[in-house]
Amino acid sequence: MEVVYVIKNPAKVSSELYDWCPDDQICCSLSCKNILAFSSASDDRDECEPVSATQVQVLDLDKPWMVYKVATFPSQVVNLVWDRNGTHLLIATSEGQLDIWQIKDHMLNKWSCLGEVQLSGEDILSLAWLHNGVLIRFNADKRDNLKYREKFPHTLFSPSLSDFGGRPLDGFVCVTSTGLVSVGLIQNTEPRIRSYVESLSPAHLRASLADIAYNANGDLMIATTDGMPSSAIQCFLVSLSMEQTSCVITSRASASLYVKCHTEASGGVGVVGRPTGPTAASGVDQQNFCVTHVQFVNKDYSDTLVICVGGQNFSWIDFWQLVEQTHSLHRMFHTNSKPNTVYKTPKWMHKATVTHNTMVTAIAGPKLPTMPCGMETSGFTPYIAVAYRNGIIKLIHRYSFQVIYNCCVDQFRELSIPEKRNLNHNQPPSHLSVLLQTHSSCGMIGVKDNNIYLFRSVNTNDAGVQMSPSYIVLLLEYAATTGWDWWDILLATKQSMIEDICQKLNDNFQKQPTAVQELMCSRLLAIKMALYKSSANSYHLAADCQAKLLLYTIASVFKGILRPRQISSQDNNPAEKLSMLCNKSSESELLILLTNLEFSDFLVDAASLQSFQPLIQWIADFTLHLLGSIPLQQSYSDIPGSLLIRDSSVLSVLRELFVIIRLWGHINPNCLPFFTMNSSIECMSHLFKLLTKAWLCVKEGGSVEYEEGLVSDCCHLTSEVMIRNTRQTFSQDTLGYAIFHQSTPQSFQIGVEPNYVYSCKQKQQFMTIPDITTESKQMYDIVRQINLGEKPAEPVRECSRCGAVSLIQSISSATSMKAWEKRWASACLCGGQWKWTIT
Repeated sequence: MEVVYVIKNPAKVSSELYDWCPDDQICCSLSCKNILAFSSASDDRDECEPVSATQVQVLDLDKPWMVYKVATFPSQVVNLVWDRNGTHLLIATSEGQLDIWQIKDHMLNKWSCLGEVQLSGEDILSLAWLHNGVLIRFNADKRDNLKYREKFPHTLFSPSLSDFGGRPLDGFVCVTSTGLVSVGLIQNTEPRIRSYVESLSPAHLRASLADIAYNANGDLMIATTDGMPSSAIQCFLVSLSMEQTSCVITSRASASLYVKCHTEASGGVGVVGRPTGPTAASGVDQQNFCVTHVQFVNKDYSDTLVICVGGQNFSWIDFWQLVEQTHSLHRMFHTNSKPNTVYKTPKWMHKATVTHNTMVTAIAGPKLPTMPCGMETSGFTPYIAVAYRNGIIKLIHRYSFQVIYNCCVDQFRELSIPEKRNLNHNQPPSHLSVLLQTHSSCGMIGVKDNNIYLFRSVNTNDAGVQMSPSYIVLLLEYAATTGWDWWDILLATKQSMIEDICQKLNDNFQKQPTAVQELMCSRLLAIKMALYKSSANSYHLAADCQAKLLLYTIASVFKGILRPRQISSQDNNPAEKLSMLCNKSSESELLILLTNLEFSDFLVDAASLQSFQPLIQWIADFTLHLLGSIPLQQSYSDIPGSLLIRDSSVLSVLRELFVIIRLWGHINPNCLPFFTMNSSIECMSHLFKLLTKAWLCVKEGGSVEYEEGLVSDCCHLTSEVMIRNTRQTFSQDTLGYAIFHQSTPQSFQIGVEPNYVYSCKQKQQFMTIPDITTESKQMYDIVRQINLGEKPAEPVRECSRCGAVSLIQSISSATSMKAWEKRWASACLCGGQWKWTIT
């Protein structure tokens, strides 16, 4: 393990209390978009506000110094959890209040309360969102399969609660200390949340700890304990169903168990609570033993349970697995039809025990729904992380339950805070009070001394868990398939792996069916863009990926609105006809090529064409940059577009788009691109001729060297037409994912921009040739591809990662353009979340 960065206490470091919230009161939850939500003491308290006032904030792991406030609560926040889509946050307070907050308008710094549920007088122990029935398991043994659908098959999994037609309902479930289970359903009418309450057990139940997991049949498995080692760990199965407009909660007892240290006198803890045997800790107070943790290893698997018993100087962790036990009936109950009738009942089976000479402070299980896989030295290794009071961290294998790695937080010099040590010389050793795994298990988030730490737990320099590039490729493909964010997977990616990983991603992508390629193209390009941005010397490759992503997306939209004159199953649609013609014909004259197409197949509403003009202009400018860079490639190999001009698929798509644009120009001439000319040539036809020559040179692995006539024509191109700003076409961002090529560990303070961000802003990553480009200080809309001016009059949103900006409100009345804008409504082209910004 190694520290990637630490987020330090924002203010009042020299105060008497030193910290903003006691460690044991901080709650954290990480979404599938790598957005961390955490609680802290309210920093804007006034005299009228109670001392226990708590605020919930969120941050993007890529820019952890930028914190956005969700809400402030008058009491302590005891639990919070993200939903499966990373858009809603469920928050519970010590007063029994449950609130659902949602990201408003897909902007990370704008939140609205969807509704609340009051459970006055109840201590809320555990929270979970209702399962939507969508689950894709991760099987590392299928990394060599060719098709994505074979690598990541959908698992038969029923939603927790379904409405008419099997539609899953949104909502949450919580368990309280008095044995109540409360279900809240989100509805479109007021009140927005409708709650139902039922008791887990018909008898009185008092619980101090509880956890919730999902069953494949839609049931919820709930494990509870009263905290006494001598008491049973009681498990319940909760079924939810809809009867007309009401939710019916049915609870029934499931298999329960006693902790191993209580049932076995040898080498364990006796009934009275004193440890005996060789593993016992000496001098332990009998009265201090209790059950400190009851937790399912993974929420999607209710068959593995972790139970921790311990005190100040001892801890005992049991791992239990739920199996089916077969019972044979006595022969007197046999019948002729069923002579060997057997019954199966669930039973908890003890798998392993891990002991230590101090108390457990946090347990973090994997969030990735993995399946057992073959053991390899450098393969994928799912693990369970355990933090102890004396600062030790152990990584335990998910399936064998063997300790595979351990370290101490004191060995990380970044975890020492001399200011706090000076306040109390007799304080106990440093330890992590909160521990979370990222969704890919490549990193961990910990809280110590009220500071938040990000650890790299895979492929570190000091052994630990190692992962080969083939598994990283599998994780990235899994993220693209499920829609999860891939930022945390880059923690396991070394700089030397990036080129091989990108090549493997591209090779696997080419083996997919055409429909799958059309669906996954933009996601895979965004992943490759992130990989290149995480390398200090590959920003020009990242710019190429972003330009390619935008090109292919525009092409799919333009081709998607083409409709044939008559619907016929035998004829290809206009887009297919165009692709076949452009791939077969080497005609370089645009007007001659147009004569082979039916003009009526390309009829589109004139208003839609006018709204597409900025995108058409981007295509023309992008083509100018590619062709203008051909003479420069001998001297500058890392300029934007240096690889794209040798990509036959990119040149083929550009030729098709030029044909479409030229045909649309007959319908609405205002949609055609604008060129600032210094000569009398017809620019679109001239560019198409040069594109065709370049395409013929690289088609089917042709000559690497361009013909002399093409290079000469491209040299004269810069004097015939003015080329617009390169940084707008290829994105001028140099900040997204830049943290991966900084020296570790980094120390951040909330609200303070680190020095490396300023250095990245000053460093010119893209080659700008003064005689062929013009610079502009205007803000540029990354979605609509228009200039907004230095101070836009309309509200603007900004990407929380790459810093790209875009207008919030639509400026077009055309339906086709609104559909294009909605494509990027929830996330930026790079995959980052939007945030509202003041210009």
